[in-house]
Amino acid sequence: MLLSLPLELMLLVLENLALPSLADALAVSPHLTAAIMAAAPSLVTKQPTLLHVAAARDHAALLQHLLAILPAATLDARRHTPLYRAAEAGALSSLRLLLARGTAEPERLFASESPLAVAARRGHLAAVSLLLQSSSAPAVGRALVAASGAGHTSVAALLLAHPASRAVLGSALCAAAAAGSHEIIALLRAAGAKPGAPDADGSTPLHHAARAAKADIAALLVAAPGVKVDAQDVHGWSPLHCAVFADATDVVGVLVAAGADRELLNDHGVPAGGWPQEEPVAAVETPVQTALPAAVDVPVDTPRVVEVAA
Repeated sequence: MLLSLPLELMLLVLENLALPSLADALAVSPHLTAAIMAAAPSLVTKQPTLLHVAAARDHAALLQHLLAILPAATLDARRHTPLYRAAEAGALSSLRLLLARGTAEPERLFASESPLAVAARRGHLAAVSLLLQSSSAPAVGRALVAASGAGHTSVAALLLAHPASRAVLGSALCAAAAAGSHEIIALLRAAGAKPGAPDADGSTPLHHAARAAKADIAALLVAAPGVKVDAQDVHGWSPLHCAVFADATDVVGVLVAAGADRELLNDHGVPAGGWPQEEPVAAVETPVQTALPAAVDVPVDTPRVVEVAA
């Protein structure tokens, strides 16, 4: 129906569509897209995030048209490139097109801001495989941590085919412990991860399992060689501190059974087992007076009459 409209009316309709609908409409016909680009390039240039929507919805033909007038490094409102949006959605055709053009995204501080890491966190195995070909070792390490924290075993296994540092393996093991993934923990240990190794702030995988209330993982870890049940992080918190704070009673039971010290103090002087509960003070019943006191007669002074002489 849209194709049967006069060009001016078609442009008016397209200008008022939401971006996902606009991308879908333009992706219907490459000839329509080419005509629109020639007749009204402002329809695209004033909405540069159409480029990102086309990438995420895997409209490769539309994306190719858009890349002819917009740079591949164009950022959306959250400062992400089309490559990131394609990786986030697992849009393989878009990824192939962008990677073939040599498109790259600068390394960022957080794992979730890397195209490879976001694909790993979302569990897009084929997208991760594509992105690995052009990714640096640090990016692969952050992606491994992201996949481990999300519990994507197949993605973690693929990433572990690349060498990882001891620090990366330790961080990934902490993330897997918090996620409760037995399979990824086994993969990481087979790759050389130490179950008692701390992360950057001194938290061990046992700390992370305690915070996340993963009693089965805690039981697995306390039985592993090299794990200290009373290991303290940079703030003096032990796994038992974490379990008590998280109200994870099952984990508390596992840790206490493994010999955790209830009296161990953190940097604020709080014992690992928590402060002793105070006995509630019994309420003292006060008898309620039901009868009103008898009325008391209050003498009233009689007004004095003063006689005035005539």
